[in-house]
Amino acid sequence: VNLGAAVDVYSSPKNRESLRAKRSAGLYKLVSDAKSGSDEQLALARGFANGASIADAGKVKELLDGKLNGLTIDSEMRWALVKSLTERGIFGATEIDAELTRDNTADGARHAAEAKAMIATADAKAEAWKTLTTTDLSNHIQRHMLIGINRPLQQELWAPYVDKYFQTVKKMWDENSYEIGKQFADLAFPRFAPTEENLAKAEKWISANQNASDGVMRCVKEGRDSMKRALNAQKADI
Repeated sequence: VNLGAAVDVYSSPKNRESLRAKRSAGLYKLVSDAKSGSDEQLALARGFANGASIADAGKVKELLDGKLNGLTIDSEMRWALVKSLTERGIFGATEIDAELTRDNTADGARHAAEAKAMIATADAKAEAWKTLTTTDLSNHIQRHMLIGINRPLQQELWAPYVDKYFQTVKKMWDENSYEIGKQFADLAFPRFAPTEENLAKAEKWISANQNASDGVMRCVKEGRDSMKRALNAQKADI
């Protein structure tokens, strides 16, 4: 289990925000103490971008602005920081479009698609969901958008799509390629929202869709099993 899953999925909801704050502070200290210009500094900066609390978004912005001595800010690091700031509600479409202008490549397009799905508004989530469920997308763009739309720090925004997922997953599997169907089944599953209510929804879908193909059934069952493990772990986090 990695640090992200331990905090965002396996911790008790009552302890989660304090653990996120501790994770953020710890990662930032490691970044600050790392040798300037080292690979360690680079890796820890990426870790901090992924694990920063919302309250520490300003420190993420400082990294993007080049205020950490020695940190190499190449296009990949810039996108990691831009996406971090987007997930935390600091950046929006304007900043993402500007970054895409700066990195107008295939990789840039994938990062921009992910970042736009991360925008912390209900309208942005609705637009991303519509695109994911009604538009022919490449495997890469679809995967990045799915990663962006369902974020650990944005589960209140994602909550309306849990029911939509169970209403849509079989159709998405049946009407698309294996890769598109599987990515949707795996990544749009409420994997960051392990609750008894969502577990019941998964169980209900499994019971009601015995005629579903083996592939989509396996994906939903694996999501259900992961959710059970998370709920058991949360009970131990007293």
